[in-house]
Amino acid sequence: MFISFYDKNFNTVDNNSSLAIEKYSLSRRSYDLNTFSCVCEPIDLTVEPMFAVVRDNKGKRYYDCMQPIYTRDKSGKGTVEARDLKAVFNTEAIIDFTAAQSSVKALLDYIFTSWKNSANSGFANVQFVTDSIADITDEVQQPTEKKAYNVLDLFGQLMAYYGLYFTGEIDIKTKTLIFTVRKSQETTVKIKLEEYGITDFAKSYPETNMITAATSDFSTTKKWFLLQSGQITDKESLQDIFPTSGKVITAETIDEANVEAVLELAENRNQESIEITVTPNDRNYNIDFNTSVVVYYSGKEYKTLPIGEISESEGTEKKITLGYKPVELIQLI
Repeated sequence: MFISFYDKNFNTVDNNSSLAIEKYSLSRRSYDLNTFSCVCEPIDLTVEPMFAVVRDNKGKRYYDCMQPIYTRDKSGKGTVEARDLKAVFNTEAIIDFTAAQSSVKALLDYIFTSWKNSANSGFANVQFVTDSIADITDEVQQPTEKKAYNVLDLFGQLMAYYGLYFTGEIDIKTKTLIFTVRKSQETTVKIKLEEYGITDFAKSYPETNMITAATSDFSTTKKWFLLQSGQITDKESLQDIFPTSGKVITAETIDEANVEAVLELAENRNQESIEITVTPNDRNYNIDFNTSVVVYYSGKEYKTLPIGEISESEGTEKKITLGYKPVELIQLI
């Protein structure tokens, strides 16, 4: 594999256009930030690249990242740690939610436009492609206030709620950053954990499974519950996860508090962290975040889980995490 560096204008950095990679590590996540690092040929420390593109041995684009931190050891080898392109959204933007959006696609597009107008600096050409989610007809869950929001956190909450993920890539030819939103569970596969040598796995109750939404003066309140099935309900009679880990969210209006409560509960779904190791000969080697996995354990169907993380290195194996294990949003690995 090879890594190439580009400046802020998407032009190739002199003498660093194609450095051979000795080893690498890449962890991709559905909507949290990815992490990437590699050891490669010596790097010219006088240059200041903005972007990096990784290609396989056949020249095919493999992974794009930004703002690489690069060093050289005593032997002259280079080490690169780079940020995920999605990190451009890890900033606060002023977003006016006082007007309701007509669809999930319109809501995400509106957030992107607000980010671009309010917080985007230095990225002239950025596209946010949401065509594949145009047919989602779910009721729109959106904040109702005008204030500063962390855009990446907001995207994460909404994508957890609607079952979406997004990826970033660089179009060198048009000098554009392109972010694409997709549905996270369009296809389904079945996996028997015993076939992967798994007889036990980590499972934890949600950090929060009951939230009371309230107005700032507590004159109006409403309780929301996260069920074992992953559904969110306001019917206390259906509560099935004990002991309850509760929280109170207040806002100026009960509508605002309700949205915050529902979106936070959505982030607490699917707390399993089942890691399987797959090889190129495995039928599941190329599954991606668009796949949901029907998990069988001890001969019985256990649960249908999303894919939360896919990790790989210079070897041929991949580690696929079923469920959304808690991952801190980080800027650098």
